[in-house]
Amino acid sequence: ASLDSIGRNVVAINSVKPHAFPGSAQEALAGAKEKAEYSSLPIVNIKDRVHRDGVVVSRSIGTATALTTDGWVLMPDSVMSVYGKNAKIVLGGEVHDISEFVQDPASEYGFAKTTISDARVGTFGSSVSAAQGDYVFVISGEVVYPRTISNENNYDNELSVASGDVLSRSFLLDQAVDVPVGAMVTNAVGELIGLMIDGDTVRPLHHMTPALETVLLDGEVNRAKIGMQVRDVMRIVDVDEEFREGWRVVSLDRRGAAEKSGLLIDDVIMRIQGQNVGAMPLAEYVATGKVDGQIQLHVQREETEIEIFVTLE
Repeated sequence: ASLDSIGRNVVAINSVKPHAFPGSAQEALAGAKEKAEYSSLPIVNIKDRVHRDGVVVSRSIGTATALTTDGWVLMPDSVMSVYGKNAKIVLGGEVHDISEFVQDPASEYGFAKTTISDARVGTFGSSVSAAQGDYVFVISGEVVYPRTISNENNYDNELSVASGDVLSRSFLLDQAVDVPVGAMVTNAVGELIGLMIDGDTVRPLHHMTPALETVLLDGEVNRAKIGMQVRDVMRIVDVDEEFREGWRVVSLDRRGAAEKSGLLIDDVIMRIQGQNVGAMPLAEYVATGKVDGQIQLHVQREETEIEIFVTLE
């Protein structure tokens, strides 16, 4: 049958042509399920009556993702806010307590230490390079939803202004899925690249992994900051504003890292870390950086191009 005879829904589902992936679709599906089997963990409310005589995973209130073999998991902050100590993690039919929870104020997630001692950690993929057209799998328990990244959002508002310290980038799926918050998203070869924020929005994994390092070392989330906002003048230009392709600095935090480096309002950032600014939002570079690490900027100031190194704080 033709697509027209099947109906409009098929056209909508396939509106973004996915990139090719190795092997057959069934092989990719089986690989994704196998890799996620012990790292995608249901969260249950232990006070739910259904759980008094055993764990019923279908009544899960969210999904946690195993990060370390000794019991650190990534889980939605909203679940902890609502259920607190009544939230438990299920692995292999056994219920595990959460002994510690460290909130990440920059995302919708936090890091929980559980009593799990033999978690199986999935393979982390490159969520930085994920892009429109990529084929992905959304995994919730035994159910796997094949989807395609249809778009991405990079800005805080419609004026294309973005903060270097706000993780505004997210991926949108071509069709919504009915899964608990925190469900895993893998690429076509089964590597974890993100987590579901809601029914059709994915938080990239690399937004969270740098914070995990600081939690394991210091017991708290300690994210690098740059302290500035930029406008993408490739997308929108003020009336009477001279057009220069790049990111125009529109605000600087007083005594912040960017101001200390010598950046000025109205400087136009042309390249960052040697890459054209269109390659990735500013906050992505900051999120994957470390405190006291440096970011290289090539800046147009009036008629002069200068090089500035910003030391993140």
